[in-house]
Amino acid sequence: MKKWITTSYIENFRSYVFNHFIAKRSNHDLSLSGEFDVLECPNWVVVIARDEHKKLLLVKQYRHGIDDFTLEGPAGVIDPGEDPIVSAKRELLEETGHESSDWTYLGKLSANPAFQTNFCHFFFADNCAYKMEQRLDPLEEIEIILVNQSEIKEMIANGEIHHSLYLAALGLYQLHFNSSLEFSS
Repeated sequence: MKKWITTSYIENFRSYVFNHFIAKRSNHDLSLSGEFDVLECPNWVVVIARDEHKKLLLVKQYRHGIDDFTLEGPAGVIDPGEDPIVSAKRELLEETGHESSDWTYLGKLSANPAFQTNFCHFFFADNCAYKMEQRLDPLEEIEIILVNQSEIKEMIANGEIHHSLYLAALGLYQLHFNSSLEFSS
């Protein structure tokens, strides 16, 4: 199998969060072709943050897409030219007021490769310490929730934690540290 050939790539719509393109593509022997929606999105970071008392720092915030609240880790957009670790540290500080000097890169995943261009980078920040008040974006409201590590499995099972990217982060944590969701390390 070979990569498909792009015969045209036309911008259809530009927004703050993504740009929509229509890509006309054919497989290598031209037996299959069609138009495909492509959303160009910036790359993101997601952080699993644990404080010095071994509690996870979750952020509770309203999400417009589902018109409801989520519990997730500090997260956000990687600014153009910014290193993912710099973004992760910035988001942790802005959203929770915490800093860490103990960072582990957990990996990157494609957000939704069927139609999105971006990747999400995942980090674990351990021994986070409170440094300052939150510095939220103008349209952000975030409540910090401290959770005992032993509660995470139940929170996932009962649907309290359902954000796919945070669940992916937890899975990468388990793979990286060869650990269960009790976060023993």
